[in-house]
Amino acid sequence: MPPLAINHMQQAIAVVDPFFSGAVFNHTVKKMGHDFLVIQSNKNFDLPAIDHNKERHLVFDNNTQKILATCRALNVVALFAGNENGVLLADSLSEKLGLVTNGTKLSLARRHKGHMRDVFNRHDVPSPKHSTLKNPDKTDVLKAVTQMDLKYPVIIKTAMGFGTLCVYRCQSDTEIEMALSGITQQDLTPFGIEGDDVVVEEYLEGTEYAVNMFGDGKKTRVTDIWKYEKIALNGRHNIYKSITLMAPHTKISRVVADIAGRAVEALGIKYGPSHTEVMVTRAGPKIIEVGARLSGGHLIELARRSGGYDVVRATIDVFKGSRPVLKKQHSQKFATTAELYTEKKGVVKKIHGLKTIRRLPSFHQWHLGIKKGRAVEPTTSLVNSPGHVLLVHSSKERLKRDRNRCHQVFKLEVAP
Repeated sequence: MPPLAINHMQQAIAVVDPFFSGAVFNHTVKKMGHDFLVIQSNKNFDLPAIDHNKERHLVFDNNTQKILATCRALNVVALFAGNENGVLLADSLSEKLGLVTNGTKLSLARRHKGHMRDVFNRHDVPSPKHSTLKNPDKTDVLKAVTQMDLKYPVIIKTAMGFGTLCVYRCQSDTEIEMALSGITQQDLTPFGIEGDDVVVEEYLEGTEYAVNMFGDGKKTRVTDIWKYEKIALNGRHNIYKSITLMAPHTKISRVVADIAGRAVEALGIKYGPSHTEVMVTRAGPKIIEVGARLSGGHLIELARRSGGYDVVRATIDVFKGSRPVLKKQHSQKFATTAELYTEKKGVVKKIHGLKTIRRLPSFHQWHLGIKKGRAVEPTTSLVNSPGHVLLVHSSKERLKRDRNRCHQVFKLEVAP
C-alpha cells in the first residue's frame, strides 16, 4: 500500500465493518466533512460493494499496532462497529485509542449468543434456556436438551451468527443431526464468522418484536419498535415476510421496550445504537438477542421516512464525544416492509412484478439483491434474501393491501 495522503486538519471517522446495516455511515460521514476509514475485522470477509477510498481501507490480521498507528495518523476521533462482526474489534480499538467506547469488559457477551444469555441470567433478564457447546455432535446436543428438560422443537444455531444465518428449529433427533451438518458444512468465513461454538436453546413460541434504542452515555431511549412476521419456507422456520413499525405508546410497545432496556443495560451498552429482538410468549416477554449496532439499513431509512429519528448522524456524534441530537425527520406515517423470498434455484431469467410494485401508492423504495443473469438460491436467511420493498403511507389499510400485493406479484423465472 502506498503512503497515506493525510490532511492533518481533517478529522476521521473509523467504522469497523461498515457493511450490511453499517453501509449507511459512508454518505453521512462524508457529508459531515470527515475522512472515512474502513476497518475490516476479518480478512476472509466476502465484502459487499461499498463506495469508499481504497487507501482508507485497513484489514485486521493480528496487526493491532499498525491499525492504531494509522488511526492516530489520520486523526480518528470516533471508532465504532458497523455491524455484528465488527463489535469485538471496535470495542478493543476504541478503548485502546481512548475514544468514546462501550469498553471491552462485556464485549464478548455483546457478540456471543451463549455468553449473552449468561449475562441475562445473572441480571434476571428473561431469555430462553440455553447451553453452549464447542463443536458438538448429536449426542452432546441430546444430552444438553435432556439436562435443560426441553421438549421438541429446540433451536440450534451458531454462537456468532447474524441475520438468521445458520439458525435451525429442530423437531427430532434426525433434524438435530441435519442442523449440525448444515452448520459444519456452511463455510462461514466469507461472513467473517469464526469459532465452533453452537448454542442449543429453548424454542420460543409467540410474536416477535425488535426494539431499537440509542444511548448518549447518560440515558438510553427507544427510537423505534417493529413487529416481525415470519413464515416457514425451504426447511427453515424463520424466513421474514414483513416488518411493521409499531405505535410507540401502546401497551405491547411499552412491555417490549421495558425488557429491551433491561437487556441493553445488562450488556453495558451506554453509547450508540442497539437492536434488541424480543419474543412475547404466553409466559411473558423474553429476550432473543441484542446487537450493539444499528438495525438493518432499510429499517433505518423506513423509520426516518415515517417520522423517526436520524440515528446515523446521532451515532457519529456520540462516538465523537459530541452531544447527539435526535430530531424527527418527517411527519408521522405508517410503515412496513414486504420481505422478498423465493424457493427457486438457478440463474435469474426474468423478475416479475417489479413494475406493479413500483406503481403502488405506498411504494417508497426497494433494495434488490438479485438481477437478471445472476444466480439465485432458495431463501434461507436475510443474507440470501432476494431483497425487500419499503412501504410508507398515511393509511394502515393501504399499507396492508400494498404489502400483500408485493408478495402476490413478485415471481422469478430461472434457468437451471
